[in-house]
Amino acid sequence: MLNTNRKSLFQVWLAFELLALILRWPSFFHSVLDHDESTYIVIADALRKGNIYFVDVIDNKPIGIFLLFALFQNLFGSSIILIRLIAASWVALTAVSLFWMHRRMRSSDDAAWASGLIYIFMTSIFVHFGLSPNTEIFYVLFTGLAFAWVLPVPGNITAIVSGILLGIGFLIKYVVAFDALALGLFILISYRKQGWLMIFRTGGLMVLGFCIPILILFGYYHQLGKLDALMYYTFELSYKYVSGRGDGSYLIFFGDLLGRYLPISCWFFLAVRTASKSSAHVKQISILWFLACTAAIILQGKFFYHYFIQLMLPLAFGAGSFFDAAQQHHKFWKRILQRKTGGVALVALTVITTGIQVQQVLLKTDYPKQVASWLDTRMQPGETLYTGNYHQIIYHLTEQNSPTPYVHSSLLTNEKHLFAQGISHYSEMEKILKQQPNYILIDKVYPVATSPIHQELNSNYQLVKIFGEHIMVYQRKL
Repeated sequence: MLNTNRKSLFQVWLAFELLALILRWPSFFHSVLDHDESTYIVIADALRKGNIYFVDVIDNKPIGIFLLFALFQNLFGSSIILIRLIAASWVALTAVSLFWMHRRMRSSDDAAWASGLIYIFMTSIFVHFGLSPNTEIFYVLFTGLAFAWVLPVPGNITAIVSGILLGIGFLIKYVVAFDALALGLFILISYRKQGWLMIFRTGGLMVLGFCIPILILFGYYHQLGKLDALMYYTFELSYKYVSGRGDGSYLIFFGDLLGRYLPISCWFFLAVRTASKSSAHVKQISILWFLACTAAIILQGKFFYHYFIQLMLPLAFGAGSFFDAAQQHHKFWKRILQRKTGGVALVALTVITTGIQVQQVLLKTDYPKQVASWLDTRMQPGETLYTGNYHQIIYHLTEQNSPTPYVHSSLLTNEKHLFAQGISHYSEMEKILKQQPNYILIDKVYPVATSPIHQELNSNYQLVKIFGEHIMVYQRKL
């Protein structure tokens, strides 16, 4: 039951991989699930061409996600379908990390399987809660592996490896520091009886490992002579993006998460409330991890649903322990948790989830693909494109370069982004228009009323095509 050999984990991965593919396949084909994913793809294209992040192409996220996408493209190709397949496999691997963590902490197989299955379902139902390949989908694998690697009893090598994994996750998104905090507190609380020497040694080795990926990145930018840019976007810019919200808004925000996944929320809180003595460590890490991820979400001060993916890992881990054989349940739950009932529920959830994806994604008109196909038939060699306030994935689909370092259109249209980036919309738009792009795309209306693009479109461009009701293609007049 507690065998953690490679063959066992490989079989677990195959099962989780199959489930993830079944649940997520309807999302593989649409050009855009989330505009952030499009940014990762376009900037990864630029990095593969030799551009430098934070210099030639700019976004407000750490470099890790773009390096990861560039690696995917180099290894497997740049097809969007392949990216979605990789994301499904990534979700399955993350589920395996939860399974492995339960095994190493001597939970039952039922708890290990349940946590993995819960995580896959949580991230595969709603588009903005995990179906779209966002940063959280990718960095949580590193946090899950870091926890599974170092627990239950840290060793010198495992501590360093765990720190390196957390450091890699940190380069994808800085909130991984809160996962690291939860892990550090767990080691401090759980193993203080083994002596402070052991705790300080373990903590020091984890910090050393954590710093290794970060120091490599800083060394790379230093030898490029671009360390100032890295420092600005890593520290000052991140601080500018933090904002505050009222307590009442947060209650609604978190209530949405707990309500959407109500059975899982109940399993989590029931499991940590009634944990047996044999699963005390599972209870401790679940609570600490849940609280740390909650703090990470709150301190960012923004209401983006994909932030919750970070919290899904401790939720799935804790909820899975509800199914541990050592748990003492009410008669109601004993009837519900029978294997026959559970099997029927699993099949029903799979059918329902797949049906939701077909309706939410697969049956929707893929306008970005239509726009890109139309442009491919019209654009001559050497002609250029600016996607305006429409989907930046068009650059990728038409194999065009962005005429501005700010690939994500909101960086030039949102006042908060303009302030944080320290840029002028007018001057950046002037730089774009001086390049005289042959085609400009506008979705409904360009959102900056005083932008010079309005005058330029009126004077030097003509509307040549409308997709749907409001996706407009302008061509430069000869």
